[in-house]
Amino acid sequence: MKQYIDKIRNKQNLTFEDSISAFEILMEGKANDQEIFDFLTLLSDKGETSEEIAGGVYVLRDKSKRVKVDNCIDTCGTGGDGMNTLNISTASALLLASMGIKVAKHGNKAVSSKCGSGDVLEALNININLEPKEIEDQINKNNFSFMFAPNYHSAMRFVGPTRKKIGKRTIFNMIGPLSSP
Repeated sequence: MKQYIDKIRNKQNLTFEDSISAFEILMEGKANDQEIFDFLTLLSDKGETSEEIAGGVYVLRDKSKRVKVDNCIDTCGTGGDGMNTLNISTASALLLASMGIKVAKHGNKAVSSKCGSGDVLEALNININLEPKEIEDQINKNNFSFMFAPNYHSAMRFVGPTRKKIGKRTIFNMIGPLSSP
């Protein structure tokens, strides 16, 4: 991990291959908290490139559970707006579902914001802990279901506590929405 952190610290961009290697280390639990902190904050300070984002998406999708529903969209937001605004991605998902559009809403509880999609849906007494088959059944019956990111991207458990400590947006706020199960 050190080689990738050093590269970023020197304001050098990671290649797609470097990014894949770094995210495999992160998502396999092989990086310590300080390495995770340094990688995420330095990358954010440098500014993420499309190759760095694509490498993260590649690894996260490779390690995720899958939901199979035809003609369905995901309104996953990026989270962490820092302005305490309305959770519009969740509101739009429910509106679309009420109009007959199949929505597999993908998201999390608050990590770098005050209220995430999971928090909103739990407040509405919607079960956010469903398995892929249950998600598929709910979408086909009600045009809506929620895929709670930690249940579908279990590899994120290794970086979650450090992301919470960082308390601001990181590359994962971009990778998550691009990695719909």
